[in-house]
Amino acid sequence: MEGLLVPSIGTRHELNAAEQQNVALGGLWLSTSRRRARLDEAFVLELHRQMFGQVWAWAGKLRTTGKNLGVPIERIRPDLRDLLADVSALRARNSVDKRALCATFHQRLVRIHAFPNGNGRHARQMTDLFAEQLRLPTPMWGADDLARASDTRRRYIDALRQADRGDFGPLVDFMWADHPTAP
Repeated sequence: MEGLLVPSIGTRHELNAAEQQNVALGGLWLSTSRRRARLDEAFVLELHRQMFGQVWAWAGKLRTTGKNLGVPIERIRPDLRDLLADVSALRARNSVDKRALCATFHQRLVRIHAFPNGNGRHARQMTDLFAEQLRLPTPMWGADDLARASDTRRRYIDALRQADRGDFGPLVDFMWADHPTAP
């Protein structure tokens, strides 16, 4: 609960509701910021701050402690910069599979685990923005709430684990499964 900005929150349910409301506000901010949105470190941090800044004092700040997920803290900033440079370079190539590039971007951003919390939700928002910039349909993300335990969340985690091992097909399939305009 360190860094919690809403002292009246006393239960997990109240925390989830406050975060969900803040994430929705972050989505509204993103919708008005799309024209100036860019895939750079400052924007990555600002989007996280917009998504969680009314709930957590550390929102938009890179984590400073080790976790059982993510890269070591000294690798967060360099790995994030490498990811952003890599996708920028690959994006410029006409021969790249854009859906696979989106899946790669998402998997690497999740794997970095740059923030104390909210990494998955943030990575999905960033990936939605990236897909839009690539003129792809917005990923469906299983058309379910991935924040709660469900079969859809299990399939998402399984697809991420397969991507961690280099097989991005299941993640691409998960992201755009049942999409009415899937490329």
